[in-house]
Amino acid sequence: MTSFASVGNPWGQEPKDRANWASEQGVPEFTEGMEVLYFPCCYPSYDPRLKKVAQASADLLKKPA
Repeated sequence: MTSFASVGNPWGQEPKDRANWASEQGVPEFTEGMEVLYFPCCYPSYDPRLKKVAQASADLLKKPA
């Protein structure tokens, strides 16, 4: 629980690295006026196995309707 209290995630990873999976996918950062915000939280952002789930979800959201 110390990691969560000190850096905001149970893996003790740097908060600045939370969105690395998204930048590698070409997912833009949220800006005012965007219609969709996908927030995967800690687990898919830091856990290597679950990053694949976040990436697949982002791919689906990027596909045209």
